[in-house]
Amino acid sequence: MNEIYDHFDCYTRLPVLIDDVRNFIVARGVVDRIEFSATAMDDGALRGMLNVHEELGAYGNRIVARIIYSRQISDDKWIRLVCCKELLHILDREEETASTVEEVSHLIDHITVPFEAGFPQPSMADHLGMIRALRILMPRDALHYLRIQLSEKNTTAEEISRIAEVPLSFVQLSLLDEWWDYVNLAPQQVASG
Repeated sequence: MNEIYDHFDCYTRLPVLIDDVRNFIVARGVVDRIEFSATAMDDGALRGMLNVHEELGAYGNRIVARIIYSRQISDDKWIRLVCCKELLHILDREEETASTVEEVSHLIDHITVPFEAGFPQPSMADHLGMIRALRILMPRDALHYLRIQLSEKNTTAEEISRIAEVPLSFVQLSLLDEWWDYVNLAPQQVASG
């Protein structure tokens, strides 16, 4: 996972394009194809999900595709965050994934809050996945520059949200002094289960 962070950390121009994240993952040979699809989902907690699709290619070779379904919502910032989170799940180790309906239901019950709750605190909903996605969408070098601009009152969190195309509450999280503490804990939380 660190390779993708290292790659995007040096970005200084925002927004980070979701296609750039997709292309990075495909170029690593983890998957042959990644598609996105906005779909109607029930009014439950999920904003997105990842599905594996396998097919035979023209020469009989196996093609593995990942399809990311995102909830049809009007807020492009949320769609970008959800799609990035699901893209990063492609890089998860097998033991970190859910492969049955029961496992997915268990995850929904334990790592999400209802969509309607508005996510008053970003860490309340699939917090690790969201932090990982935010680490990509608000890369280290861009954040360094933006924090300087913010401290000199040359910009606002709202303006950064608009430019980065990231929900305001998540921009505010990434601008906290404790942000790198959250980021540095994230890999340890995965390892410890």
